[in-house]
Amino acid sequence: MHNRLRETHYYLNTSYVMLLQYCSEIGCISEYEAEALHQSFLELISDLVLEQQTRVEQGKLINQPTQKVDYLSYIRKLYREGRFRLAPSAKKFDEMRHDGVIHRGYLYLYGDNFRNIITAVNANIDEVLDDIESQGALLRVNGKRNVQLFISKGKTRRCYVFQLTHLN
Repeated sequence: MHNRLRETHYYLNTSYVMLLQYCSEIGCISEYEAEALHQSFLELISDLVLEQQTRVEQGKLINQPTQKVDYLSYIRKLYREGRFRLAPSAKKFDEMRHDGVIHRGYLYLYGDNFRNIITAVNANIDEVLDDIESQGALLRVNGKRNVQLFISKGKTRRCYVFQLTHLN
């Protein structure tokens, strides 16, 4: 990514986080609202930066063969930066507040939230899953890419399961 775009993303995100922190501290919004607003803003600003990066690179890519995107690296980066909102346990998982949970040595990402994360960067979910699976990081159960995670008293959620060894 172009350095100026990276810096713009960083400064806008940091400024917005500071504004939300201030609003939260004076009681205008709750911490949960601040987190939700930040996530929405982050998706929007990331889309804008990626769109601008695409425009910058269009001239460079006209005469070059297309390069395959390494989506596992992207997921690994999000995981390492703590960008996924993870529940403390499977029983406390709430799809409205959490993207997933670390359970039994695996990262379970809730299907709908994971699809939203992927579509936020204009990627095809099947292409992303194919890439991650080809690198051995996606766990299949009974031939399915997403598995049921039992969260409490008969409640289940469909999640994509990633091996933590591929994300660390």
